[in-house]
Amino acid sequence: MARLPQPGADDGVWGNILNDFLNVAHDADGTVKANAVDASALQDNSVSGTKLQDSSVTDAKLSTSNIPVNGQVLSYNGSGLAWANGGAGGDPAMGGDLSGVASNAQIVANAVGATELAANAVTTAKIADNNVTDAKIASGVSQSKIANLTTDLAGKEPTIASGTTAQYWRGDKSWQTLDKTAVGLSNVDNTSDTSKPISTATQTALNGKASTATTITAGTGLTGGGDLTTNRTISASFGTAAGTIAQGNDSRITGAEQTTNKGAVNGYAGLNSSSRVPSAQLGSGTADSTTYLRGDGTWATVAGGGAAVTPTNGGGETYFDAGNSGTAKTLDLANGNVQKLTLTGNCTLTLTSPAAGAMRAMTLLVFQDATGSRTITWPGSVSWGAAGAPVLTLTASKMDIISLFTVDGGTTWYGALGAKGF
Repeated sequence: MARLPQPGADDGVWGNILNDFLNVAHDADGTVKANAVDASALQDNSVSGTKLQDSSVTDAKLSTSNIPVNGQVLSYNGSGLAWANGGAGGDPAMGGDLSGVASNAQIVANAVGATELAANAVTTAKIADNNVTDAKIASGVSQSKIANLTTDLAGKEPTIASGTTAQYWRGDKSWQTLDKTAVGLSNVDNTSDTSKPISTATQTALNGKASTATTITAGTGLTGGGDLTTNRTISASFGTAAGTIAQGNDSRITGAEQTTNKGAVNGYAGLNSSSRVPSAQLGSGTADSTTYLRGDGTWATVAGGGAAVTPTNGGGETYFDAGNSGTAKTLDLANGNVQKLTLTGNCTLTLTSPAAGAMRAMTLLVFQDATGSRTITWPGSVSWGAAGAPVLTLTASKMDIISLFTVDGGTTWYGALGAKGF
């Protein structure tokens, strides 16, 4: 029978004895012989899951005393694996850390603890929103774990040290005393309202106001009045008795015109909308631009039919441009007492007779046209005296002045040549 060599007793055969011993369980290449390790060589519970080769436990390896019946499942009973009855209909019931049946197995509450979770197993995606509360956050979280915290804090103001109730935080980031100077009212005095100073302008304006103690007293014919502590009304007492105010046609009003006398005979004239006395109240007749008010109180036309001469700035006369002469022309004094006539041909002239009873005069300005050499044949009623009829300037565009007047309504006109050749 193979044995191990014995020290001091197997000299010379020590190697052979050892080889015989090893050959019992080993092949020549040193590996363990097949079937060399039997049940007697294995320690109880020494074959763990890591010692078993995958798919090495077949039905033949299972003990006939541990064969399950229909519907049983292999489960852990707290000390080892054992066959146990499954759920109804062949759906095995769960046990251990699982509850329910196999088709709807649930992990029991608190089954997964810190030891069951692998490192870094809980990612952001695994955490439901709003589930990380203050209680779940450990104290002493590093600033580097919060995005942009250091940068954002650098842009914030440092903690403001406490001031006092009499101070305010100024724009230069310092506590300052809150007083009248701080709010721009350094000249304001903390005095009572009655002692506060006012400006000179305000005092001057107040000096011009009446005191509320001033009293308004109603005179004769008036009622009301009192001091100025409130609004006062003065009312007039009209009537005809003594102590009342007269109005209208009251007989107590003497030396005053009554309204019934306005525009009446021996009364007084009223005014129209232009604040003027109406012409009808000034005299009889038609008042217009061709009449004047005579001393007898009538509107009359200026004698002779001509327009009245209106002195303006020292006197003036009525000017009229009679136009071109042609070969025949009639001049009417009613158009103006200074008239212009432009000779455009050798002209026979006629003078319209004015009204008699006054001297009528005309100054005639005779112009040659651009051709010149035009002449006038005068009416036989014009007397020129010893000088005879005037010889006109025949130069083109020149002017001569002729004076004509009559005292008998044009029966005879007296003529004279004035300056010429203008």
